[in-house]
Amino acid sequence: MASFGLLFICIYIAATIGYVFFADYFVEHEGASKYDTTTAYDSEMNTYCDTLANCLISTLYMGTRMGGGIGEALGKPFLTDSQYFARHLFDLVFFLVVVVYLLNIFLAIIVDTFAESRKKANDRDQRLKTICFICG
Repeated sequence: MASFGLLFICIYIAATIGYVFFADYFVEHEGASKYDTTTAYDSEMNTYCDTLANCLISTLYMGTRMGGGIGEALGKPFLTDSQYFARHLFDLVFFLVVVVYLLNIFLAIIVDTFAESRKKANDRDQRLKTICFICG
């Protein structure tokens, strides 16, 4: 439970940073590539970070599902953007902390739980085979 809380806090921090600094990258234009950030905002623009709650849901949904983290789901930054290096740093830190570190903690917890369950089942089977229930 504590690791789930840590994951949620890290994603919330990333969503807040994304909302404050990189909300312009959380867009998808209808009929165009999702990495196309050269088009101007219009009524057909699909935005995923217009409020902090929407940004949190988008970061949670897209950031944990994509293999490369949130950077894979957001619009591609261009070298001429003023936030080019900050955006790459944001993507890299999100990938390393959330995708690599925290999601692997969850995987380790799941594997450990199954290993413990298998050990209990093996111990129970061993007791059934070696202990006489009638004799005591």
